[in-house]
Amino acid sequence: MEDWAKRIESEALARNLGPTGVAAVAGVKQASVSGWYGRGAPPAKTLSAHALIRICKDWGLNPFWVMDGVGNKLSQSTGIDDDILESAIVSAKEAFKSFGMGIDDRASVPVIAYAYSERRKFPRTMTRDEYVTFDNAVAAKLKGVIDERARAAGGAERRSRSNSAKRGEAAPIRSRGRRGAR
Repeated sequence: MEDWAKRIESEALARNLGPTGVAAVAGVKQASVSGWYGRGAPPAKTLSAHALIRICKDWGLNPFWVMDGVGNKLSQSTGIDDDILESAIVSAKEAFKSFGMGIDDRASVPVIAYAYSERRKFPRTMTRDEYVTFDNAVAAKLKGVIDERARAAGGAERRSRSNSAKRGEAAPIRSRGRRGAR
């Protein structure tokens, strides 16, 4: 079960809600909630932005805490516009999908936060060109996060090879598999 699903299940149990009750709050089918909890085949890896926002609004939770365990558990009066947040999450999900990643990846918090701040710069109702500009900015941010992680991982790999060589060990073989974005 994904960490976000564990947090939702824990909060549901604290409210004496089973999967059927959670489904009613989230506006999804009970089978979807069972999938979140890993009781489906195959278990769900993501949830919709719409379901996330409905759960957070109804239970007073911070969506960033639900998805990544970051920040305060309870939503605070921050003036977050739910419609803008939903638009930002949808754009972030599309960006993650284009890179073959799920929204619950560790990079999601900075990308969603960036998407939210960028989305607020546009009019409430956007033209197609404005959506394209916005989605491209979010995808570029995600690419930057991926590149930064690759650089950090590369530095760790170089240090590992160097330490192996000093000890007279064989250097680790680098995978030739797909790494992040194309």
